[in-house]
Amino acid sequence: MKLDILYIFPFDFYGYRTVHNSFLTIFNRISNYIHSKEVPPGCKIQEEYVDLRYEDLPAYTPENIDVYRQKLEKILLHIYSGFPFDMVSISCYSSFHYLNTVEVAAMIRSKINPECIIVVGGPHATIRPMDFNLNHLPRYITRHYELQSTPFTYLIKEEGEIPFYKLIRRYFRNGSPQKVHHKKHAKCKILAPELVEDLNSLPPLDVELFRRYEEVLNRNLFNLNIEFSRGCPFQCKYCPNSAHYINCYKKVRVKSVDNCMRELHHLSETDWLKIKHLFINDMIFMPKRSKKREFFEEILRSQRERGQFPFRIEVEERVDLCSKEDLEKYAQSQIIPQFGLETASKTLLARIGKILGVEQSTIRRGAEMYLRKAEELIIHANKLELPVSFFYVIGLPGTDRHTINESKEFFLEKRFTNTSLIESYNVNLRFALYHAYFGTYFYDNAEQVYGTKMLCEQWWRKFSGDQIYYSQLVHPSDKISLPEVIESYNLFLKQVFNSQNKLKNSFYSVYKYTYFKEWMDKVLALYEVIS
Repeated sequence: MKLDILYIFPFDFYGYRTVHNSFLTIFNRISNYIHSKEVPPGCKIQEEYVDLRYEDLPAYTPENIDVYRQKLEKILLHIYSGFPFDMVSISCYSSFHYLNTVEVAAMIRSKINPECIIVVGGPHATIRPMDFNLNHLPRYITRHYELQSTPFTYLIKEEGEIPFYKLIRRYFRNGSPQKVHHKKHAKCKILAPELVEDLNSLPPLDVELFRRYEEVLNRNLFNLNIEFSRGCPFQCKYCPNSAHYINCYKKVRVKSVDNCMRELHHLSETDWLKIKHLFINDMIFMPKRSKKREFFEEILRSQRERGQFPFRIEVEERVDLCSKEDLEKYAQSQIIPQFGLETASKTLLARIGKILGVEQSTIRRGAEMYLRKAEELIIHANKLELPVSFFYVIGLPGTDRHTINESKEFFLEKRFTNTSLIESYNVNLRFALYHAYFGTYFYDNAEQVYGTKMLCEQWWRKFSGDQIYYSQLVHPSDKISLPEVIESYNLFLKQVFNSQNKLKNSFYSVYKYTYFKEWMDKVLALYEVIS
């Protein structure tokens, strides 16, 4: 008896506009976990992975919809002819995947294998499970496929390994596959969430599922995302950890350093895998200081004994958790940290929950210390020639003219012998406009607290190639509008790029400046249309 599982990663409205070239190891973790467990005697599991971002498909947009559906059906039928899957698992990893997730499930249910078990999971499914029931599905999809019930059989909330494995056990119960009946107007069944309490109980990562995309994955611009930990101890108000929807984000769990190193060596020794970039996409890299110290010791020992890894490693860091000594270890290990600075306004840092504390005086002092630390890290990284970068988000809820001026002053004030920070040191800022992600404190409360106004609250339901811009149509507060925020940053962007170009900082380029300026112009143009 066998079970053939097809894992599907759908079209991404975010990556469509940003060329976000990354492979996530979500399904690899699930697959590895399944194969580390027992299945009933005589039962066999086979798996395939298809990534619709890298198949021969046009962009999933209204102008392409007819051609897209024709080509998608052809691809799925071709897969099914050689691999007649019994179960499909689709990752709705972000809300930018939502519409295509529904489209793919509807096509499989209607045209490929009506009896197929279809499972959906991911953060969107966890926070908004109702979006996968019939009465919440996009009408342009339900009409086209004449759906009388949701195409989804099961929905997994939070982490996927244990619930998916238990679903497979039920499939094989009593030695025979369990039939699944789809009733008219039936809702998809939500499986009970279960967390992996000990990440060391997971088997080592194996990326064989990606073999189909070997050529794509090994291109220079692509990176592979892996994890060494799960959860975050902080509750920044723009992050899902600030709300109550995803409990697994609140529980910090870290792998042993031995297992982390084992995975790095396994990836570097996988013959067909020739990646140039590896991103460790933990919310915070090694959030426990003792683990971070141990990791640095082990990776440096490994590099002395076995040489450098064949890929560049990048990690997510927090300003307040990183020391100058850590930067030195990063430089020695040839690991590049990316910091979530978000803003350089003391006032806004407090408003977005970046600083811990209850008393306002404590938070204020914490914000001042945070920015002093950020400056120290910038200066020390320059001495080490370590190209660290800092995410800077424009238009966060709570923004007003005071916070904008405060943030600019941090970079422009001439406090270095008559020069500013950006005139004296390489300061690599990754600019981005704020996205109105739901499932956060800000999405639920910013309007009441700051007068924030989202012009398209359910932007993930917008079937448009401009969906990503809809997610950014947000007036940050009742003190300032979105167009005013963008206008106030136009000169600052020029100042940053010009100053950094004079320092010959290769992080910046005319292309990057033009790209982001055109991005903001597109958001403004869309704002003019819908306002």
